[in-house]
Amino acid sequence: MVLATVASQYLQIGLTCDSEGHMAGIGAAAWIKRVIRRQPTGQVGAGSDLGRWIEHLSSIESVVSIVEIGTWRGNGTTRRIADGFARRSRQNAAALCLEVDREMAAEAAARFRGNPAIKVVWGRVVGAQDVDDAGLEPQERGWLEADLESMAISPNVLDMVPTEIDLLILDGGEFTTQAEYALLKSRVTGWIALDDTRTRKCREIVRRLLGGEDPDFAVVEQSEERNGIMIVRRIARA
Repeated sequence: MVLATVASQYLQIGLTCDSEGHMAGIGAAAWIKRVIRRQPTGQVGAGSDLGRWIEHLSSIESVVSIVEIGTWRGNGTTRRIADGFARRSRQNAAALCLEVDREMAAEAAARFRGNPAIKVVWGRVVGAQDVDDAGLEPQERGWLEADLESMAISPNVLDMVPTEIDLLILDGGEFTTQAEYALLKSRVTGWIALDDTRTRKCREIVRRLLGGEDPDFAVVEQSEERNGIMIVRRIARA
């Protein structure tokens, strides 16, 4: 789910935003809950550019450690990971899938309860001090408020993240993805998949990658599908 989608949804259900970005007549968390119920269960379909890449990379037997941030209900990128695992001749991989929203994490965990290779965890790897809150639009302030509420009650699970990651999928929050990339990129031995690259969420990451500021990584594919995706591969170890 991206900010543009959320903005159109809150207009459809008759909510307005004051000059400070707060939802008129309803708290940010309650507003988000309403919008959540209107979202599709998985935005990264099997036939999408990102979906095809994630399924393909997850099927490669040398890719054994996958970390996904932004599991949501588990029917998008997480489902594509499971589809890739199913294509392997050897079941030698594991995916750690993180979701900061407690309710969505529980739903995703239930969905993959019978799949021991997919571990869905409620939690986060960065804190409120790490969010990108510069130059917020009024609508963004409301969205950030809801994100911070979820972060405040969720555990930090960085100690569960492998020291070596063959595939890192960043499809989490609008205001935390930059910090997650900065924190985890040194652990990546293979690939990074970025979603929503044309939004605030990944704009600075894309700028760094295309500008050569992270020379250990090369852009393999860049697509304008939906809100943009990027596939990146490590070409050298730091």
